[in-house]
Amino acid sequence: KDNMTNLAMMDAGGEIAYCIEPGIVGDNDAYYNTYDRVDKTPLGDIDIKKMTLIGYYGYGFDNHNTKEYYMATQELIWEERGVEDAYWTKDSKTGPKIDIEKEKNEILNLVNNHTLTPKFKQEQSYIVGEKVILEDTRNVLKYYELDKNYDNIKKDGNKLIIDVTSGKTKFDLVKSSKKRNKYYYNNGFQTIASFGLPYPVRSYYAIN
Repeated sequence: KDNMTNLAMMDAGGEIAYCIEPGIVGDNDAYYNTYDRVDKTPLGDIDIKKMTLIGYYGYGFDNHNTKEYYMATQELIWEERGVEDAYWTKDSKTGPKIDIEKEKNEILNLVNNHTLTPKFKQEQSYIVGEKVILEDTRNVLKYYELDKNYDNIKKDGNKLIIDVTSGKTKFDLVKSSKKRNKYYYNNGFQTIASFGLPYPVRSYYAIN
């Protein structure tokens, strides 16, 4: 309510970052300390999971590459921090509001379905040498990777292509990221954060 600014897409060491302390000014000319845990910042041990998933599925995820997705991500993070009246305008404080409901809903849909795993319609068993194509009926396979390289399994869009071998072929599908959360703090200024995916999802499958 007290600050007016142009949209600033924050960069912290090459990572897209967000304000997580609304109403406290940041400083782009100062050095910040970097932490891997939020409880090392003045925010203390707050529940960071939903905020993390918003940051992960927000700007930069998949095709989320417009400034509206950055606005939507920042606004959803502010809402998680208790802000109820955030909005963006064109040109000035009294200019027309920018509609980002589509972007917000897309991000929240991905957050709410974070643990949704691929599901396949398959037979109890197949003939050795058969090539089987399994399509994910939930349409989330693109967010997952095979847990390792398999000689007889390939991922192709929303499908798995499997060359059936003797016995049972077990494999896992995993949603994960090497990128982790980072929190940046400088005494007297606001805490900002960049978000990774410290909440991996794994699902188990087998072909007989």
